[in-house]
Amino acid sequence: MPTLRVDDLSRTQIIKYLGASGDFNPLHHDDEFARRAGLETVIAPGMFIASLASSALTDWIPIGTVERFRTRFTDTVQPGDNLVVRGEVVSINQENISTIIEVDLSVENNDGIVLDGDATVRIDEVLRPNLDDRPTN
Repeated sequence: MPTLRVDDLSRTQIIKYLGASGDFNPLHHDDEFARRAGLETVIAPGMFIASLASSALTDWIPIGTVERFRTRFTDTVQPGDNLVVRGEVVSINQENISTIIEVDLSVENNDGIVLDGDATVRIDEVLRPNLDDRPTN
């Protein structure tokens, strides 16, 4: 799976996500509120970070083939962080006419892993007659 990078995550990117998702928790846009909550500054919504992992996966494989997508947040992301989304194929198995691919996912910021997860992808093969086996006249 190709690596996805977000350099210098901006407040604008976070605010755009907030508007699209309808998540107006002040932890994500109000510095003073975030400081009163014990944070240095605002934090990006976890689902925004999960969407980056999802986007990296579905840029590589069609969304309709994803059977399962799980994430676990391990740390927060702040404006200015550089993010790297990685995926590693950990298994490929054949099941009848389908290929099942298991992928481990991670998102890292400047300090380490902020999200880990995994996905299961099922690719059904198109059944076509083998034209080489046709009778000849």
